[in-house]
Amino acid sequence: MTSLNRVYMQRVGILRTAFSMGAEPFTAVDWMSQDPNFSGLCRLFSRCLGRLVNTVRVVNNLELGICPFRLIGQTTAHFPDFSLWLRTSHPLQRAGQSLKFFVSKAAVGWAVLTTDQDILPFISESTLTTSITQTLNAWRRVQQETSYEGPFQDEVNRSTNREFGLAETESRDPRSNPESTLSSSRLG
Repeated sequence: MTSLNRVYMQRVGILRTAFSMGAEPFTAVDWMSQDPNFSGLCRLFSRCLGRLVNTVRVVNNLELGICPFRLIGQTTAHFPDFSLWLRTSHPLQRAGQSLKFFVSKAAVGWAVLTTDQDILPFISESTLTTSITQTLNAWRRVQQETSYEGPFQDEVNRSTNREFGLAETESRDPRSNPESTLSSSRLG
């Protein structure tokens, strides 16, 4: 039986989607990096039992059209209309007006869409795992630096702490928890 579960990690802007396919869950974690070393829209895939196909399209919402791109090397694409760069863990292939990358069975995969061309060579599974931690820490700082002063002050501030879920720290790999889009994915 296959199931899908989506949860925001610690109720902040990091979305964990878990696909349960029998004994082993497969997860995708999506977030906008708050890491001081780089910014970008990030997606990190856990290892899965089959091959993963990820399709990426950058859409110009103002004109409702697909943004043109050019491939640069095997794992990088440039979207000049928006000064965006896409870097992936696995080689990209042109698929009409879209790009696809294929993650081998039992491999970790990732994609980052950024405006910062200089960070592209430094993106890796390790830097993305660090980015998740940095992003959670940034949300903790926002919560710590935000308070309400007014009627029912104690209740509102307690509720905010509970809603952000930042009182506890999650120490496990964010891809491993089954309680947990840049594009669409399908397993094959």
